Amino acid sequence: MYFNYGIAYAKVQTHSGPAHVFCTHFVTYSTKYLNATDPSADPARIPNMMHTKEAIAYIKTKAPLASDLVLFLGDTNSGPQGKINSSSIELKNVLF
Repeated sequence: MYFNYGIAYAKVQTHSGPAHVFCTHFVTYSTKYLNATDPSADPARIPNMMHTKEAIAYIKTKAPLASDLVLFLGDTNSGPQGKINSSSIELKNVLF
């Protein structure tokens, strides 16, 4: 099971220079796995990890410099009450 939602991209000129804007949607996080002792049991984990890696690679092709302004928007399906899935963590660690 793999869902590729794609990534929308726009390069927007701002007063500070270009901003690279990306928007995507991740597979819905399965709430029945939120309190599981093994988070890898969530079936959404693998597709979201694949989508995250593709998103990171695509972002790096459009905004290769560390100084590039990147806005990453969309629904990461982090879960209720701000619980974060593994894909959100991986994306955050690479981009921030």
